[in-house]
Amino acid sequence: AVKESFATYYNKLEIVGMSVNSAVSEQPLGEETFSGARNRAQALEKTDKEKNLGADFFVGIEGGIVKLDNKNFSSNVSCIIDKEGNVGFGISPIYQLPNSIKNKLSQGVELGLLIDQITNQKKTGQKVSFFMDKANKQYTVWKALPVLKKYMTRFGSIKPRKYTKNNWNY
Repeated sequence: AVKESFATYYNKLEIVGMSVNSAVSEQPLGEETFSGARNRAQALEKTDKEKNLGADFFVGIEGGIVKLDNKNFSSNVSCIIDKEGNVGFGISPIYQLPNSIKNKLSQGVELGLLIDQITNQKKTGQKVSFFMDKANKQYTVWKALPVLKKYMTRFGSIKPRKYTKNNWNY
């Protein structure tokens, strides 16, 4: 999703995925999800400086649980930091978790582990796909795109035009 989002603005891309610590709990709740995304982006920025990699953007993505109206919802938060230190956040669409999952989460079990147990697989990946039927699988592809596109265009302090020299105004 990161590559697809950046491809909207850049013809030449080199995306390097790195695993970094979020420094939050295994199953972030509420604003802790934002902290995890920011911590990941900052860790990538630090790695870039230490290794002199020359990256232009650092994207941290964290999945978490949000409680609204006495229901649990799952979502992903993205934090983008550009090479000048400007920061932008976005959040994917949220989806309600079934009560059976909600009850296990209240016992402290992490969502990914629950899905792994139910499917008898490890590291299920896009957890939202577990809750979707075939007609809605496309949701997993586009769910992160608005997150990055929105914050790369009009909101936050990151302005891709500065890097691409596009003439459009916003």
